[in-house]
Amino acid sequence: MTLNLNPYTTLWTKPRETIENLINKGEKGSIYPIPILVYGLTLGLEIPLDVFSMFDNNLPIFYKITVYLLCSAFGIGFSFISFRYVLPWILGTIGKIWNGKASILDLSNIISFSIIPHILILVYQLILILFGIKPTMTNINPIFQFSIGLICLRLLIIGISFTQGFSYGTSLLSILLMCLPLFVIQLLLYL
Repeated sequence: MTLNLNPYTTLWTKPRETIENLINKGEKGSIYPIPILVYGLTLGLEIPLDVFSMFDNNLPIFYKITVYLLCSAFGIGFSFISFRYVLPWILGTIGKIWNGKASILDLSNIISFSIIPHILILVYQLILILFGIKPTMTNINPIFQFSIGLICLRLLIIGISFTQGFSYGTSLLSILLMCLPLFVIQLLLYL
């Protein structure tokens, strides 16, 4: 029997049941777009500050708004491609090593579901903007960031464990192996 659980509210208290409900609903063509949008907006609030540092910091407000909008669109597009296609494909490929049974869409939903707590980072950034502070990740409390990161990792481990049929340890190993090519690419970009 499938319960009708709202993933945005029940992930905090019943993550396993919420994930089971998410996967067993049978909505094969849908993903959860709101967390991907939020993550993209968070990225979009971080990038403009780098753009502003390349030019005169005293740009007219029209240019600043345009840069924020363009960077937000880029952040959303990048997040969508990453969380919908690239990361699920990497996780699915790694999961085949241990005979994982999840589809790419299921993994995409799990990744999207696991970043729902990141909504709190966007709220924090918006509060920083209200107080006139730059909304960079360096201005966000590191303990808060670490806590949100742990919650997201916990949800991802539980989700991969359920969808792939793995133990929590194997799920964590899959996540670490998924991050390995991303770290290699990042190292190559900074050489």
